[in-house]
Order: sequence, then structure tokens, then C-alpha cells
Amino acid sequence: MFGDDRQKLRQQFYDAWQKYQQNSVLTPLEDEIVGLILHHPEYEFIFQDENSLAEYETNPPENSTNAFLHLSLHLSIREQVSTNRPEGIQVVYQQLLEKVGDPHEVEHRMIECLGKIMWEIINNNKALDEQEYLDMLRKL
Repeated sequence: MFGDDRQKLRQQFYDAWQKYQQNSVLTPLEDEIVGLILHHPEYEFIFQDENSLAEYETNPPENSTNAFLHLSLHLSIREQVSTNRPEGIQVVYQQLLEKVGDPHEVEHRMIECLGKIMWEIINNNKALDEQEYLDMLRKL
């Protein structure tokens, strides 16, 4: 799923939602995508039909979060936790879950850290420092 073709990535989100709307069988990844969209009803309008998707592509709402980036960051956090990469993130996630109680809210808090780390990597042309990322998460 995670390639460099933005349109294909976005189409996967759209296709998953359409399959859900048609009560079709979903793959595990599509099921996760649909679950995330259901947790973010503010994004459902994007996936209503091809015209809605195209309109969002060419004219996203002003001052709004990029829905595809946000949903993809949720998937990234879930992948990190499920693979324990960076090593230790599963423990951090469990500790946050005990503290916060809501898995979706935990992901949102972790996304803030992931976004900051990604911004630093891109803007400072540096490699990921897993320890710095974990330390940031531990401070939540």
C-alpha cells in the first residue's frame, strides 16, 4: 500500500469505502481503512463518489487537515506498534493506553510525535533517530 503514487494510495481508501458501502468482503487492510474513516466522519464526504474524491483532490477544504495524510499516519502508527518498530514502541503504546484509555486518542497523540519527527527529517535532511522518536512518545 505504501508506495509513492499518491493517486493509487488515495484510490485504495476510496475503494475500501465503496466496498464497505456495498457490503462487500473487505481485506484486513480495507477493514482498517474503513474503521478509521468511521472514526473520522468528517472525512466521509470525500469517499461518497468519484466526483467527491476528484473535488477533494482539486479543491480541498480551506484550513483543513489532509484527510489522506491523517488516515495514513494512523495506519503507520498501527504498523509500528504491531511490528514493534522502533523497538519498544509496543510498550510505550500500552503505557499510553493505560493512561488515556481510548486507543484512537492514543494514536492521535502518537501521530503528533510522528508528524514532528517527519517534519524534522524532511526539513533538516536527516535520518530517523528512533531513540529521539521513542523519547518524544514517552513524554506523552
